[in-house]
Amino acid sequence: MSSEDQDAQEDELLALASIYPDDEFKRSKTSQGGEFRVCLDLPPNFEIHLKSDTVSFLPPIVLNFELLSDYPSASPPNFTLSCKWLSPKQLARLCQHLDDLWVENAGCVVLFAWTQFLKEETLEHLCITSPHEIELCPIVCQDQLESSDTAECVDAGLLPRDCGPIWQCQISRTMGIRVT
Repeated sequence: MSSEDQDAQEDELLALASIYPDDEFKRSKTSQGGEFRVCLDLPPNFEIHLKSDTVSFLPPIVLNFELLSDYPSASPPNFTLSCKWLSPKQLARLCQHLDDLWVENAGCVVLFAWTQFLKEETLEHLCITSPHEIELCPIVCQDQLESSDTAECVDAGLLPRDCGPIWQCQISRTMGIRVT
């Protein structure tokens, strides 16, 4: 690990810890990484319908990350994005945008940009408007879902191919992009 990368990582993690409250950002005690619990800034009067109920709060989008030894000079963070109310397709679109943000900012720290995007632009990026209806998979899917790999669950018959958002969906990304 270069001293520049090490200094940039430490500075970024310290800055994030000073910006975000403990319930939103937790720094890993064992590695250069951590977890963000991003709660969306919903516009006023934004309606979310869950079955026959209207809710005013959504569970957070969770961004777990690990900083590689050559981050930020050459490698992006490894990350896992999970959310209890977004579909695998929606999570994949968010992951792709995080990848794009890394490419745009390659060589620079990117975690603040990622969390701000998730917090402030997720609804617009995914074209989610009010009123928004969250459709759940049948209870049998939720109860039997043990793997975070949606394709594996579909192949195993735990989830129907046309199943809407599931409550335990997770997309992991390890980018192969290297900046030279």
